[in-house]
Amino acid sequence: MDLFSCFKVKQWNHDTGVGIIRIAREHFRLLWAAITFVVTIAGYQAMIRVVHVGGTIRSCYKNAAHFGLGELEAGIGASAQ
Repeated sequence: MDLFSCFKVKQWNHDTGVGIIRIAREHFRLLWAAITFVVTIAGYQAMIRVVHVGGTIRSCYKNAAHFGLGELEAGIGASAQ
């Protein structure tokens, strides 16, 4: 099985900038290393940060929801000042 046959973006939230990528366990380190070098996506500057690696989609959704709310609140707090 190659890397791209088991790679899927499960969720992307444009407002918070948080996404979930699903990949086979044996390839996650390779993908992690590769996305470190991404600097643009569709012509826009990008910086991808891995904040959680989980064994289930459920654990990733829980972590993404928690992380997304924190990022959103930080952005709202910064714009209010």
